[in-house]
Amino acid sequence: MTDPLSPVNPSTRRFVAVEPAGGVLVRLDCGCGPGYFWACDQTPARDDVLASASRRSDTSPSAFGSRMEELMDLRLGGKTVLVTGGSKGIGFATAKAFADEGSRVILVSRDHATLKAAAAKISTPGGAEMITHAADLSNEAQRERMAALYDLVDVLVNNAGAIPRGELDDLSVDAWRTGWDLKVFGYVHLTKLFLAQMRARGAGVILNVIGTAGRAPRADYVCGASANASLVAFTEAVGGHSPDFGVRVLGVNPGYTATERFLGRPIGDEPDPADLRREYPGARVALPSAVAELIVFLCSDRARCLSGVVVDCDQGQLRSGPTRPTPSTGLDS
Repeated sequence: MTDPLSPVNPSTRRFVAVEPAGGVLVRLDCGCGPGYFWACDQTPARDDVLASASRRSDTSPSAFGSRMEELMDLRLGGKTVLVTGGSKGIGFATAKAFADEGSRVILVSRDHATLKAAAAKISTPGGAEMITHAADLSNEAQRERMAALYDLVDVLVNNAGAIPRGELDDLSVDAWRTGWDLKVFGYVHLTKLFLAQMRARGAGVILNVIGTAGRAPRADYVCGASANASLVAFTEAVGGHSPDFGVRVLGVNPGYTATERFLGRPIGDEPDPADLRREYPGARVALPSAVAELIVFLCSDRARCLSGVVVDCDQGQLRSGPTRPTPSTGLDS
């Protein structure tokens, strides 16, 4: 059978097929067997693959690994990223991950001192700028001031939110309102404000960090589950339309994650996964850095085909049945 891939450089073992849809299938024979990968759609990434495949002659395994690293460059260097709830937990891990990619990060939280301490822990390769901004994002005026101050944001990560646990009879209407003012109305309003700016530029990404309780509501977290379910619907609705003007809106539902809030105690560095398995037998507890890595990828050009989706980042917990971590300290995903 004739190989459908045609050589682009006779001196190499690299072959490229360009599909009618505009994608590129590349085969790399590097001495350890052929490998295939697909570069999606008609973006500049396609041209990069073609150019590189045609000019490179080094097909050693080390060269293959180097090229794959180059292809997985998320191209976030120089991008301006605003992360709310960024002083700890998933927000802090996300800010750190963007900084590692060379992004200019705006770290937002309520407390100025906590923000400064968090920023001091984040290294910025290549001198990427780290900015801190203290604001109460449950306050509409403060959200508007922040959006006006940072009007060239490429990526917005909505992550600020703390909704109390409890059954319906346990929570006052004021408790519902306080929790929703920050997370639900905070996300909705910031999405509205920054989406308008991104739409005017024809580019941008908004990612909402939500939580799996929106998929699997529980009576003992009724306020948070209802909030998360509404934000999943909101994200899917807005993100289904926003690509029409060059903006992607999507979300992540973290499951049980080893944050200070979940563990119920202050933590320094991330816990050891083996310690988490011993402390919460049978539960799948993720590290904040693992959630952050997914967030950063989804906000990158490598995930450019995704919008209007909310990814469940729970290690399959939703589909394997409810497993409640013990001790029960933070069922607030």
